[in-house]
Amino acid sequence: MFHGEPSGAQKRFLELPSIRIAREEGREDLVNTLLEVLHRIVPSDEEDKRVRELAEKIKLKVEEALRKLEIQASVEIEGSVARGTWISGSVDFDIFILLPPPPTSEYEYKGMLEDLVMKVMRELDLRSQMRYAEHPYLHVWIEGYEVDIVPAFESHPEKIISAVDRTPYHTRYVRSMLNDDLRNEVRLLKGFLKGIGVYGAEIKVGGFSGYACELLIIYYGSFLQAVKELSRKKRILIDLTRTWSPEDAFKKFNHSFILVDPVDRNRNVTNALRRETICRFQLLSKLFLAKPSSKFFFPKAPDLPKDESIISEISRRKLCMLVLRRSNVPPDVYWGQALRIMHKIKNVLERSEFSPIFLGISEGKNSMIILIETRFHATPTPRIVSGPPTSASTENILSFIRKYRGRSIAGPWIEGQRIVFLVDESVLLSDFLEEYVKTIKIEPSFTSFEIIDSPSKMLEVAREEEMLQDMYSLVIRREILNYIDE
Repeated sequence: MFHGEPSGAQKRFLELPSIRIAREEGREDLVNTLLEVLHRIVPSDEEDKRVRELAEKIKLKVEEALRKLEIQASVEIEGSVARGTWISGSVDFDIFILLPPPPTSEYEYKGMLEDLVMKVMRELDLRSQMRYAEHPYLHVWIEGYEVDIVPAFESHPEKIISAVDRTPYHTRYVRSMLNDDLRNEVRLLKGFLKGIGVYGAEIKVGGFSGYACELLIIYYGSFLQAVKELSRKKRILIDLTRTWSPEDAFKKFNHSFILVDPVDRNRNVTNALRRETICRFQLLSKLFLAKPSSKFFFPKAPDLPKDESIISEISRRKLCMLVLRRSNVPPDVYWGQALRIMHKIKNVLERSEFSPIFLGISEGKNSMIILIETRFHATPTPRIVSGPPTSASTENILSFIRKYRGRSIAGPWIEGQRIVFLVDESVLLSDFLEEYVKTIKIEPSFTSFEIIDSPSKMLEVAREEEMLQDMYSLVIRREILNYIDE
């Protein structure tokens, strides 16, 4: 703790902008928290040396493979390793194979890149797997680390051929703008965002990318200044290119958080940020500034109660679970489709009599799980069944009348422009969802689905899918309290 004279390990951090700001404000609680966090997230000299040596080793292996294959390309280390902003114990290596641009912008390059990746994979003779984002890349496991070997083109950043072509320009820009103190400020911001669950631009998270973190520190100059400013603004425009007026920027990018890419002024780096992610960041930033704690960087999952308590909690609520069995597609594909399915269900429930309260989503070992909570497990009775409009075909009208005339207690009559019956029956939420999900597209991400309303069965599936903690968190939704002391 920072009481009086700091330890030797802490002295190297005392000139960081965030520490200086906290000390000038007399915020000893902030100083203590940030020093504790920095001690844990900044790599030691030994770890830094080990990571850099491994990055160079992998780069040389890829260069040797390309020479043997007689492929003309340069190889560069990219990402947080190249920029010096990675967090201790959490490092991903990005090795880029930079190829000359294909003959024309319309050139079908994905097949060529897949062939290249396959050849490199065979030549490297390492444990590896071909994966796909916008185009194929190679994921490698080596010496306890994971490495992405990514083919890209040496194209102009404003006239890219593939989405990853900008990355080398990002690396050069960030390296030119950061010193050692600012790199540690980036680490603080990354560590905070990871801890509160909003780090990562992939669809699963809808959060801040590592590059966005680096640009925010370049702009604000410190972690503390960034969270202070960003936590209190409804709309954010950060333009390091000084290209856009606020009016033009918000009109062009159509987003409440705009961070203009300094290497491509027509790109919003934070375009993947979802509204709820921004709100989560702002709330937890305010709570952190009010009462700093390392919990915001290193949260602990709450202890799970006994099965009987979980079943009891589910039983007293109107909960239903949709289980979507995954096929072999990339995470961004199945997460994107699962989120679209969830939004469709939310929209149809909002037009129903079930009165939805909450819908949440989580990933299991082999499935995506959507938890649905409503005020009612069944529709009230009697209920009005609305049929086709009077302008519909005679066949459709008669089909609707035949279906309900024997089950009705009144009707048919015309309400608005539609034919309606009053029926003395209710519909279970599980049956309603079963029929609705059958009408929407679940391929290619999912092979089948199951609706579960039994509390014990929900528990069983969550355990099989190795996501019981996540399911329980969706049920109780008390995660924010984990960051707040009693």
